[in-house]
Amino acid sequence: MPVGFSISDELDIDYPGAIKDAQLERLKEAADVGFAWSQQQVPEDTGNLRRTAVEPQITNDVVEWGYTAPYARPQEFGTGPYWPPARPLVEWAERVFGDPSIGYAVQQKIAEEGIEEKRFARAGQDRQEQWLQSHDLGEFLDDRFE
Repeated sequence: MPVGFSISDELDIDYPGAIKDAQLERLKEAADVGFAWSQQQVPEDTGNLRRTAVEPQITNDVVEWGYTAPYARPQEFGTGPYWPPARPLVEWAERVFGDPSIGYAVQQKIAEEGIEEKRFARAGQDRQEQWLQSHDLGEFLDDRFE
């Protein structure tokens, strides 16, 4: 996945089923919060980046989510200067400004300065970590052992 995050069992022990289930539920809920926040932060143009999102899922006791668009990583982390293809930029400029020539100016700017990071997925990861810090495992065990 071009931009992805995973969280796994942070206790690093093999514990009984009910506790393990509670821990995975906690991790999944944290990932849901982080993912939802990233969806609010994702750059919007055609909506293609948002549509490539992979919602949090549990696989082998790891919760993963992210974005699969090939341009997700450059959007998330930014880039150094490079010469991008003109066509997507010209199409974007036509959609946004009604003037395709702006796309060539943006192409030149990227060639000189690169792309600025957008930090949409890492903002979600930050929110996910904040949520984990404020919700301990006990909250998820209470329902199982009452």
